[in-house]
Amino acid sequence: MLSSITGRYKNAIREKAIQRTQTRILLAGRKTEDFNSEDLEIIVKEEEDKIKSEFKEKGLLATLALLGISWFG
Repeated sequence: MLSSITGRYKNAIREKAIQRTQTRILLAGRKTEDFNSEDLEIIVKEEEDKIKSEFKEKGLLATLALLGISWFG
């Protein structure tokens, strides 16, 4: 059961990273076809790392909120 949840978590992060990569490429005025598979993999990996970092940061903030601790007080 745990491996099933972990697999879904990894797939969800991967899909979100791919979406962000596509957006990033479009905003740069390029096309996905302009990149080889290795370059695309590097960009997707960067986006996956950003997403994981965001989750960790939000998790810390949620934990602090749960404990009634504020950054600003």
